[in-house]
Amino acid sequence: MRPPPSVLPLLREACDSLADGLMLFGAIRDEAGQIVDFEWLYTNPAATMVVGRDDADLRGKRLLVEMPGNRDSGLFERYVRVVETGEPDQNEFHYTHEGLDDWFRNRSTKVGDGFLVTFQNITRQRNLDRERDQQRQLLHRLFMQAPVAISVVRPPEFVFELANPRYEEMVGRAGVTGKTLAEAFPELPLDGPIFQALEGVIRDREAFFTPELHVPIDRDEDGVPEDAYFMFTLQPMVADSGEVEAVLTVAVEVTERKLAEDALRRADAQKDEFLAVLAHELRNPLAVIESAHGLLKGAAHVDPSVHRVEAVLERQLAHMSRLLDDLLDVGRLSSGKLVLERGAVDFVRIVTEVIGDHRAAFAERGLTFDACLPEAPLWIDGDGVRLAQVVDNLVTNALKYTPAPGRVDLSVRRGEDGLTLEVRDTGVGIEPELRRRIFQPFEQAPQNIARSSGGLGLGLALAERIVGL
Repeated sequence: MRPPPSVLPLLREACDSLADGLMLFGAIRDEAGQIVDFEWLYTNPAATMVVGRDDADLRGKRLLVEMPGNRDSGLFERYVRVVETGEPDQNEFHYTHEGLDDWFRNRSTKVGDGFLVTFQNITRQRNLDRERDQQRQLLHRLFMQAPVAISVVRPPEFVFELANPRYEEMVGRAGVTGKTLAEAFPELPLDGPIFQALEGVIRDREAFFTPELHVPIDRDEDGVPEDAYFMFTLQPMVADSGEVEAVLTVAVEVTERKLAEDALRRADAQKDEFLAVLAHELRNPLAVIESAHGLLKGAAHVDPSVHRVEAVLERQLAHMSRLLDDLLDVGRLSSGKLVLERGAVDFVRIVTEVIGDHRAAFAERGLTFDACLPEAPLWIDGDGVRLAQVVDNLVTNALKYTPAPGRVDLSVRRGEDGLTLEVRDTGVGIEPELRRRIFQPFEQAPQNIARSSGGLGLGLALAERIVGL
């Protein structure tokens, strides 16, 4: 049924205004009735923009003469099939003829003894799709070749969508993709930290970084889980709807580091215990020596040579007693057994008494010592004995490491945050790399035997830890 003549201008206007290319062709047949070509009947402006020729130029001309690439591309055969069978056709193709190099989407329909074809230039879309495919392939390669263990699980059952080789190697399981977390790792408790962390990410829709987690895992699948420690980064993949559609997991095994740290802690605890026992056991022979020294001291006034020996012995006994006291205090601090006897104490008085004990030593070593102290008492809540120990350690440290002629200055002042005790000297100073660990037990600046100032390197460590109590 042909449309009434009054409708034809409207149809022409509608075709001319289409954004898609539209062309109408009539069949050209030979004497045997076979289609040998198609005659151009109409070309809309959108199609003109693609082929570069308008309707007036193309009307009445043959398709294969003007655009022979239609045969090479297989389009001509498809058009013939549409006309002969009456079945519509749709396809996407890459056309590289007549100066074109583009992708098109064609829809062709039989019209009379010919066909109507509409088409869209989809080159830009195809290029975007190709770039996305390349990006996906690149990401997949990066995912699979990453040196860290990565997996993707989909809630709510936490089904493995992907797991790279490093992940499967680390957990000792192959072929986890497609399995739920519970199926792949039946040894993991459903209320354990792994499931809790994943459920938290789903609930909060935020990335989560776990501390080191103890994860007993049966790598050998022999029914005997081994202790393993992992740190996880869990990143939710949120859909446009706001729902978490998957969770990206990066796992780093820290088992070796964790076991090494535990071994170091045990060794450190054993060391502290040994030092405490050693200091305690040395107290007994030291007490005997002190008794012998008391007897010797009583005879010192008779023989001058005995007096000299007694003086040396007294100094060394005092030194040994101090070393043992430091060892015992380190042990008490490490085990948390050092108890402070707090009370109201005058810090200025404590400092003054410590200074008085050392003034003679500074003079003997040819050092200038100056103290700047407040005139009024500074009352604080603290343990007077331990505070005196802190001040004594700092002053003794300056005395040991300041060569003559040198200077040591001590000051005490009250600030907004409390009291400040400052000891400055003109000694050898502290190397930058040593400053980070100078308050660790047994740390001392390098020194040869001839320059050794004695001590075990405990004074500053004790001072820092006592102040921190």
